[in-house]
Amino acid sequence: MEIAHRLTGPHMPRFTAAPGAFGPYTTVRLNDLKTGASAEIALRGATLLSLTLPVEDSLVNVIGGYQSPTEFDTLAGARSAILAPFSNRIESGQYRFNDKNYCLPKRDKNDNAIHGFVTDCEWRISHLSADDTQANVVLTTDEINAQQHPEYPFNIHLEATFRLTAEGLSLTLEAQNVGNSDAPFGCGWHPYLLPPSGNIDDCLVSLPHRCAIAVDSRLIPFPGEQAYVSLSDETDDFCTKAKVIGPQNIDQCYTGPATGEWLRSWLYDPVADVRLEIQQERGVVHIYTSHSLPTRQREGLAVEPNEFIPNAFNRPELAEDVRLEAGQQRVFRCRIVAGKGDNRGR
Repeated sequence: MEIAHRLTGPHMPRFTAAPGAFGPYTTVRLNDLKTGASAEIALRGATLLSLTLPVEDSLVNVIGGYQSPTEFDTLAGARSAILAPFSNRIESGQYRFNDKNYCLPKRDKNDNAIHGFVTDCEWRISHLSADDTQANVVLTTDEINAQQHPEYPFNIHLEATFRLTAEGLSLTLEAQNVGNSDAPFGCGWHPYLLPPSGNIDDCLVSLPHRCAIAVDSRLIPFPGEQAYVSLSDETDDFCTKAKVIGPQNIDQCYTGPATGEWLRSWLYDPVADVRLEIQQERGVVHIYTSHSLPTRQREGLAVEPNEFIPNAFNRPELAEDVRLEAGQQRVFRCRIVAGKGDNRGR
């Protein structure tokens, strides 16, 4: 593990990065000494446990993370989970790749595979640094391998870089296929945005896409073009105009054409006049109103930047996109920022 703290003149740098603990779990703490912004990431699952960002003269708790080590034990809600080598669901855990059939463990209530298998493994710190402009940590895992997961007989080296700056927190996921054969791969992230007022019902949401993914009763997309439904000006269209969530339960993926610009999804709390925004360089966004969690229902809104829609390994139109060739690397970037106002004039 490389640890670097670069001094500026005779003073300590503005940002710090240091090991910490969350009960029995080893963590890394990133801090901005000027504003009070902070992030704590557990090595278990490379899980963001907490994130505090400045909004004008106040500090706002941005993430609905695990509140105690006991809750973290359960991994309930997949809070801030890194999702790899697939995000969301694979139908019945089954997929076909290079003319071979595989079956992943079925872990949701509908007997689907869900959220990959790096959420419960211990990641390693490969780099930890801080200076006057940022604090960052690089976490790595080789848990995605044929020996550990014969149902996914591919070898992927995965890095997660968390970087705290004056603008917010960024996450970069970099996957490298270190095996001898091509592999299906997709990744994502599962953070819950936490409105300061404590409930999402009165919050407004704006999304970058107006095409929803239509799913069956098991939350698996319908085949072919049936899966892609235009929602222009419909109730669930959060793109044409920002809308209040209200009492509705949402567990929905949205997609659309690449724009060449960062995609922005935001949650605005009108009571606190605080906007929480997740930005991603490409891909789809999945939102979930946390209505079916065992505890803390509707406390936060999961806004999940993912590379692909659910069941991507089984989608013919995504066959080439999910393929990660032997020796190839792929990078997926996203970030969280906070500010005032609902941003509708943007």
